[in-house]
Parts: sequence; structure tokens; C-alpha cells
Amino acid sequence: MNRLRMWRRGGEIIDWMKRERIDAIINAGFNDLASLRVMTWASRRMPVLMLNDSNVHRDSAAGLKLAVKKAYIGWILSKLTALMPNGTNGVKYYQRYPGGAGKPTFFLPCDANYDAIASVTDEDIRRCREKHGLREDRRYLVFCGRFDPVKRIDLLVDAFASIAADRPDWDLILAGDGELMSEITSRIPDDLRHRFVLTGFLDGAKEVTAVYRCAEALVLASAFEAWAAVIPESMATGCAIVSSHVVGATADLIEEDVNGYTFRSGDGADLAEKLLRITDDANIDRLRRGSADVLRRWRERSDPVDGVRRALEFSGLLAPASGVKPTGDPYEDWKPDVQEGVNALAQRERRGVERGPA
Repeated sequence: MNRLRMWRRGGEIIDWMKRERIDAIINAGFNDLASLRVMTWASRRMPVLMLNDSNVHRDSAAGLKLAVKKAYIGWILSKLTALMPNGTNGVKYYQRYPGGAGKPTFFLPCDANYDAIASVTDEDIRRCREKHGLREDRRYLVFCGRFDPVKRIDLLVDAFASIAADRPDWDLILAGDGELMSEITSRIPDDLRHRFVLTGFLDGAKEVTAVYRCAEALVLASAFEAWAAVIPESMATGCAIVSSHVVGATADLIEEDVNGYTFRSGDGADLAEKLLRITDDANIDRLRRGSADVLRRWRERSDPVDGVRRALEFSGLLAPASGVKPTGDPYEDWKPDVQEGVNALAQRERRGVERGPA
């Protein structure tokens, strides 16, 4: 009955599009009958752009399942004018399927609210320090998110505990709450409880930003993240980054030893080593400065509004602002220093980072 309802919903959307004389659609996925019906109908009449948060690191289909998936996604791609993934790991996902490698692509990332981040004041930060006991004479790593299994907070707690004696000036903030709060709390060694700060749920985006501003680096140990908006959000506050390699944003927003490090997903020893590196006095301030540069370059080539505009220019619905029609290559405007980052990513993958346990 639900499928019939979704099919009818698709028909209602099509009727509305006809009445409103819609010129193009941005379809957010293809996993329900309403979306499929609308996309199939629209593909014969107008440009169809697809916003999607797919990440190549979640693509583990094999055998018959892979064959069916290739046929299905290949058919989806044949209906699209252009793709609008979050970033490079989304591009790589579709390149594995028929029609994906040559499909015009424009980045449309799940981005941070940079104006709101910049509006947080010194007084907001002072109140945050007072509320959570964050001392100005301590240095902090921070995790921010739900306490649920996919975040692998257990791995982070163990890794930090293993380096705590070597980094006596550093503590770990665990910001958030969720089903694993009791388990995570009990996992912290008794003799290190004073080195962990558990904030509970934070009171909105302003307090999240204030916590980032109290920290030097964000750590994300997740077993999977389609994108992870916490990475650009924390970078905008000056944080360096340590993240597992399967997190979607890492391919575009972490340049190794420039603004942070990636570790093999699930590998606690590798995570501990990267925590030692990022907390080294010889590295941390340089890496924090690097975050500002990496984020600036990413924003220059991935502004969401610009991505939509360029996709509409490519589709013929807007006149190109530059006078030249976009090619649909998301990397066409990359500067040489950005290309160096791409080359570094490729080298890292050749060394086997992508083959780490996920």
C-alpha cells in the first residue's frame, strides 16, 4: 500500500510541475517510487539534476547484487542531465557505474553556515568554557556528534587513553549524547576521567561553534559518514582534523600533514599514531593554519549556489556568467596547489589506505 501511495504521490508532483511550468528539477535520490516516477517523466521534458550524498566507501556490492546495481544505477544515470554530489568521494562512486565516468558533474556539498559560525563572540566562548569547565591552560581534541555505534567513539576513547601519558597537556571533549552514553562513560579509565569532558547535548549551533573554538582539533573516528558537515564547520573555527578514511569529506577537506591526517577506519593503533602527530607541539599550530587555507580553496570551487548556477548554465537555462558554457568537469578550475592535494590523495590510496578495515 505504501508503494502505491508513493506512486500516486509522484503523479501529484508531476501534475503540480505541469501547472507551474517547471523548467528543471533537482532530484534528491532515487530510492522511492515517487522520485523514480517524477525523474522518468521529467527526463523526457527538461534537465534533471541529481543531488546525492553517495560515498564510494559504502559501495561494497559484489556478485549478483553488483550486477543488478550496475544495471539499475546505469539506468538512473541515463535519465540525468548532471550529477550534484557532495564531493570527490561521490564523484568516484558514480564513476564505477555505466555512464558515470562521463556524466557532467557539479559539486553541491552539505555546507556549513559560515556566517553563523563567524557571529559567535568571545563572550559566547567564555560562557562555554565556564559551563563545561574548559580551561584556557589546557589543549583540547573534540568529537561532536551522536553517541551511536557508527561514530566509533569507543575507538577514540581507547586511542586517546593510550596516548594520554605522552600528551599531559591535552584533554578530549566528547560533545553530544545518545544511546551509547553510559557505555562510553564506563569505558573511560578511572585514572583518566579528569582528562575527558562529556558535555551532553549542546544547546544549538552557537554552542557547538563555541566548543570548537575552545579546541585545537576535531577527531572523527566514524565507521562511515556520507559527508560529515562537522569537518568544514570545525575547520571554519580553526580546528585541524583527524578522521577515518571512509568519511566522505576527507577526500576534499583533509590534506595530509597540511591541515590534519586520515587513519584507516577501525584501526585503533593508526588512530592513536595520528593523535600523537596532531598533538605534537611542532605540528598543531601549523595544521590549524592549514585548515584555513584548505577550507578557503574548497569553498572557492564548491560553493553550493555557484554549483546550482553552473548546472543551470550547462543545462541551457541560464546564460553563462563568464560567457563560456561550463563543461561539467568539477575539477576544471582547480588551481595547481589543489591538484597537488589530489595527487597526494592518489598516493595515499596507492599505499593502501582505502584497503583498511571499514
